[in-house]
Amino acid sequence: MITPFIFTVVFYLVLLGLAFKNRANVRLEGFEIEEGDFIGKRKSQWVGKKIPFLFMFPSKKMYGIITGFSKKFTKLGRLVGAVGVFVMILFAIWGSYLLISLAINSLSAPKEFVANPDNRVVVFLPGFGLPLISGSIALISALFVHEMFHAWVGISYGYKVKQTGVGILLIFPLAYVEFDQEKEMFKSPPPHYIKFILAGVFGNVLLAAVLLLVGMFLVSGELIRLGITLNLILAIINSFPIFGITDGMHAINGLISKFIPTFEKRQGLLGYVAFFGTMVFLVPIMISLLL
Repeated sequence: MITPFIFTVVFYLVLLGLAFKNRANVRLEGFEIEEGDFIGKRKSQWVGKKIPFLFMFPSKKMYGIITGFSKKFTKLGRLVGAVGVFVMILFAIWGSYLLISLAINSLSAPKEFVANPDNRVVVFLPGFGLPLISGSIALISALFVHEMFHAWVGISYGYKVKQTGVGILLIFPLAYVEFDQEKEMFKSPPPHYIKFILAGVFGNVLLAAVLLLVGMFLVSGELIRLGITLNLILAIINSFPIFGITDGMHAINGLISKFIPTFEKRQGLLGYVAFFGTMVFLVPIMISLLL
């Protein structure tokens, strides 16, 4: 019998093998080592090198599907972006309430919080915290739709897609869409940028709603339930300013850029917001793991 641990090890060994075989196309992102990071006579050979935490695998097929669809339905993409903003304001308020309430409950009554089985920490990986087949399908679908909606709305406002693909952030699978001249996107009108940023989260909420209707009126099952759960979790986490890299954080950046145009001037405020959001997210997890 293949245990979750064995499957997870085999899964990542296969990915590393594919990455090595196609190493010319694989991109690595990470922390660059600088002077002073190491102490020793041989430290100079490490300076300038990266400690990777993000592996990116470009996909031409995924690029063709996403860009082809987005260019064909440009006007609809703008409508989706506009509707998505209003939906996501309500969803972000609800998601923030859930996360902040969870953090407050974990701090006010940590023992009761840990004793509740609904508050246990689960790693959402196919074959580990998720069923192998249905978990893989649900997770890949959620990630693809998220990036698809980003690209759809972005292309409708003139953003040019440079590359699409899949990747691994530490141990977590992801999908990505990279745009040309991403720095120039921050200079676009804030309403356009905010619609583009929130489109991915709106895509997950929309897919969860569609799956809910399918489960209520057509067919239900493990795959439908997992799809609803994963899309809602992805939407809640992405709509909140966690680690300073979520869509919610980027949306706040775009919103206040209208009032504080220079990034250097709003950097301090964004730092406080990111710190608060990260602590709210991490406190319940740390209490669950430590108690």
